[in-house]
Amino acid sequence: MRFIKTLPFKTEYMGDQLEIGLWQSKKNVCEYYDPQNVTQFDSAGECDNSEVYYGTTDEREPQFCARHFYLKVVQGIYNLKP
Repeated sequence: MRFIKTLPFKTEYMGDQLEIGLWQSKKNVCEYYDPQNVTQFDSAGECDNSEVYYGTTDEREPQFCARHFYLKVVQGIYNLKP
């Protein structure tokens, strides 16, 4: 996985302000991707296949494809702030 850049907004999680990072990977690293069951998708839908992933700037933290990152923002799980 290759870090591309820090995006111009942050999210608050458990009282901490976390920077959002943009990542690139040829391997699907989305937290919602299940390689054991690629034909079965939950209500979140199939992963975006752009090879671009969003998450915090910490590589050890969960990353999400564009579709699932947006879903987390809409659901209010990621509360983005400038």
